[in-house]
Amino acid sequence: MNNKDTITLRIQDVVYRGRGLARLDGMVYFIDGVLPDELVRVRIRKQKKNCAEADMVEILEESSLRIVPSCEFAEKCEGCCYQHMEHDAEIEFKQKQLVNLLEHMGGCSEVTCREPIRCPSALGYRNKISMHVKRRGNDRTFGYYMKDNKTVLDIPNCPLAMSPLNNLLTELRKDSSFGCGTSVNLRYTEHDGAVYWTNRIVPSSARLVEKTPLGNVSVPIKSFFQTNPQVTDALFDSLSEILNRTEPETVIDIYCGVGIFAFTAAKIGAKTVLGIDTDKRAINAAIRNGQTLDLAQVMFRHGYAEDLLEEALDKFNIKNTAVILDPPRAGLVKRVIEILGRKKPRDIIYVSCAADTMARDVKLLTNHGYQLIDTGLVDMFPRTAYFESITHLSSSS
Repeated sequence: MNNKDTITLRIQDVVYRGRGLARLDGMVYFIDGVLPDELVRVRIRKQKKNCAEADMVEILEESSLRIVPSCEFAEKCEGCCYQHMEHDAEIEFKQKQLVNLLEHMGGCSEVTCREPIRCPSALGYRNKISMHVKRRGNDRTFGYYMKDNKTVLDIPNCPLAMSPLNNLLTELRKDSSFGCGTSVNLRYTEHDGAVYWTNRIVPSSARLVEKTPLGNVSVPIKSFFQTNPQVTDALFDSLSEILNRTEPETVIDIYCGVGIFAFTAAKIGAKTVLGIDTDKRAINAAIRNGQTLDLAQVMFRHGYAEDLLEEALDKFNIKNTAVILDPPRAGLVKRVIEILGRKKPRDIIYVSCAADTMARDVKLLTNHGYQLIDTGLVDMFPRTAYFESITHLSSSS
C-alpha cells in the first residue's frame, strides 16, 4: 500500500499509552487521538508485517465521549494523549489497560483491582515541568520536545502545570539570556513556592521542602519526588493499607529516594526498616528526614539494589519481610528479580509509573512462585499516556 493512500477503520479500543486500535484484513493498526467505535479515515505512517501506525485524516463517525481539548496544543504536543475525552473515561480506559497488561504480559489469570485513586482535577496538578530552548536565527522556541527529541514546540503555558509554575514560565520566557540547548526545570512546593534551575545555572537552594502526611521532608532539587500532590497522600494511604494487612516485621525499600515509603512502613509498626538508593543526595536527605520526623531508627544505605539486596535479606526473617519496589520506568534489572525469586521475601509491594514494564516483571516474579494478590490504579498523570499503580504480590499462598 502506498503511504499516501488512506483507508477507513473502525476503532475497537484505546490501548496502553493512549493509542487507538483497529483491525482490518489481518492487520492491526494504531492511531493516536481516536476513541472506540469511531469511524476514521487514516494514512499509514509506518508499516510492518502484521501491524502499522497511522495518522488520522478525518473522523467520519464521532464518539459521544469526544470533547474539545482544553489545551490549544493538544494535537501537536507529545505530553498529552487523552485531551479529547472526558477524564472519567480516561480513568476507565487506563484501569482496563492495567488489567489487560497484567493478564497478557503478566500472565495473571485473575486480576483483582482495587478502586482507582482518582485525581480531583485533570489539570493544574503537576509540581514540576521541564522546558527546552532552541534558536534558529532570530527565532526562539521555549517549550517541550516533540517526538523526534530534537524539535521544540513553543509552549507559553502548560495546562497540566500548577498556576505558580505557569506564572514563573511567563517571566522566564521574557529572559533572552537562555541560549540554545538550555534545559529549564520549574518546580513548586508549598514551602518554597515556584523555583527554577537549568543545566547551566544552579538554584540558590539545593533542597526543597515537601509537605507529606508524615510531616515536612527535605528533597534535593535533582532527586525524585512524586509530581502530583493531589494524589500522593492517597498513594501513601494505599501503601499503608497493604502494610497493615500483611503486618511485616521487616520492610526493605530498595528504590527509597528521600525515604517516604520507608517512613510510612515504620509508622505502621514495622520493627526494622531499611531503605536503599543509588542517589547519594537522596540518601543523605532521607537520613536527615528520619531525624526530623523522629524516625531515626529507619536505616538507609547508598548503593545499587542488585548489590545490597541479597545481603539485606539474609539478615532478616524472610517469612515476615516485605520488599517495596518503586523502580524507574525501565523496571527491575534481572539481578534484582533473580534475588527476590531465590530468597522469596513473603510480600512484594510494587509501585510503578510504567505498567508495561511492571507487568513484565510480575510475569518473571510469578515464574518464581509469587502470586498476584491485587493491584490498583493511581491517577497520577491525568491526560498523559501514563498512570501509577501499586501491586501486591505474595509468596506465602
